[in-house]
Amino acid sequence: MTETVEREKLARATSGMQTISPSSNTNLRVPSRAKQPFWITEATDPAVKACPYHPEHRWWEFRIGDVLEDGYRNPDELMVICRGCYVTRCGHSTSPDPCMRPRHHREYHALRSGIKYPVGGNP
Repeated sequence: MTETVEREKLARATSGMQTISPSSNTNLRVPSRAKQPFWITEATDPAVKACPYHPEHRWWEFRIGDVLEDGYRNPDELMVICRGCYVTRCGHSTSPDPCMRPRHHREYHALRSGIKYPVGGNP
């Protein structure tokens, strides 16, 4: 069975629920208003490369409490995901010049301003 079919089966089975990972060692299942699972956190996920907006992505910022119904530590926290594949964007939503790549990418950071620098480095 292909990975896409497996993802679709998982999405149907978890309709109305969302697995979130607020830290690298935590997975929580919480009620969600999202139409499909999000919180894809890896740039290497096949859904990211299959995204209709790849490689630039179309970023969308939202208040987590508007999507997740309960169970998240801070409902007012902002999150940035791609409208096409739901991958989270690198960095923090509050950054004045964020990296415009998907989270956990391997390439250089590419800031909105056009500055590029190595992963693990500083601009």
